[in-house]
Amino acid sequence: HLLQWLLLLLPTLCGPGTAAWTTSSLACAQGPEFWCQSLEQALQCRALGHCLQEVWGHVGADDLCQECEDIVHILNKMAKEAIFQDTMREFLEQECNVLPLKLLMPQCNQVLDDYFPLVIDYFQNQIDSNSICMHLGLCKSRQPEPE
Repeated sequence: HLLQWLLLLLPTLCGPGTAAWTTSSLACAQGPEFWCQSLEQALQCRALGHCLQEVWGHVGADDLCQECEDIVHILNKMAKEAIFQDTMREFLEQECNVLPLKLLMPQCNQVLDDYFPLVIDYFQNQIDSNSICMHLGLCKSRQPEPE
């Protein structure tokens, strides 16, 4: 399951347009019929857990949360590998080079130069798997145990 998740989520998280996350709250307010039309819409509406559990496959909530956290841990380890950093950098450079408006290429490359090291640092040192998985709708907020 983990490899399938990783292969499914990585292009979604790294592909063009993901930085914008611009689906309006009005569109997401349409509910599950809208949310579960695609993986991208489910992610943008923070309803991936709902779609996976209730619409796409009836997977247990605890399983989804654990698998998501496992994937984030894998990404954390991968981010520390030079080959992963080089591969991601090359992928993003290629994305800059295929922008339809060629005038944006230098700006895209500048953003990549400025922010790629910060993203790698974030994945290496500051990533919190539970927060990310909660944001994606795959984990519920952990309540502190009563004393």
